[in-house]
Amino acid sequence: MRLSKKFLRKHRIKLFALAFIVLLCVGFASAYFTGKKITDDVSMQWVSHTEYWNNDSASTIVRLADYRGNAYNVDSCKVTILYPDKTIFVNNLDMLQSNIAGNWYKTDSLMGEPLGTYEQEVTCMKGPTIIKSSQSFHLNPALEEVNTISNNLNFARDELSNVNLTLHAKVEETGEEINVNLNSTETSLTNLMNAIEL
Repeated sequence: MRLSKKFLRKHRIKLFALAFIVLLCVGFASAYFTGKKITDDVSMQWVSHTEYWNNDSASTIVRLADYRGNAYNVDSCKVTILYPDKTIFVNNLDMLQSNIAGNWYKTDSLMGEPLGTYEQEVTCMKGPTIIKSSQSFHLNPALEEVNTISNNLNFARDELSNVNLTLHAKVEETGEEINVNLNSTETSLTNLMNAIEL
C-alpha cells in the first residue's frame, strides 16, 4: 500500500498526461465516427415576422444552414398555410430561392382574409432528404383596431379642417360682430385639432 502511494506521487504528472492523451484519443475517435452526421445536420430558421395588418401580405421566409451557419443548398421548398379554423389557405405551393444564399421565400396576400392565428409549414427537399419546420403568424385584431382608430382620427382631422375653412368664409360675409364670436369657436376647433394630432 505504501509502495503504491509512493508510486502515484512520484508518477502523478505522467499519469495525468497519459489520462489526458487517452481522453483526447477517445474524443478524436468519437468525432471521426460521428463527424459525418454532424456535417449533414441541417437547421431551418424562420426569417419572416409573425404579425400582420388586415389586407397585408404574409411572408414565408426560411433559412437553411449547416451546423456552422453556412448556407445549405436544397433542390426545392414548398409551403402549406392553414387558416385560423385549420382549413387550407395555401396548399403545398413552391417557394422561390432568395438572392441571399440558403434563403427561400413566398408571399401570399391576406386581402379580405379572416383575423386570427395561421399555421405555416415549410418542407424542403434535397434528393431523398426532407427537412421540415413550422410556425404561426397572426392577422392581428389589435393591429386592426389601431389601424381603424388611426383612419378615424385622420378623417376627423380632415373634417375639422374643412369646418374651420367654412367658418372663415362666413366670417368675411357676415361681419365683425359674428367674427368675435367665431374667434372663440375657432380657438376651440384649433385646440381640438391639435389634441387629435397627439
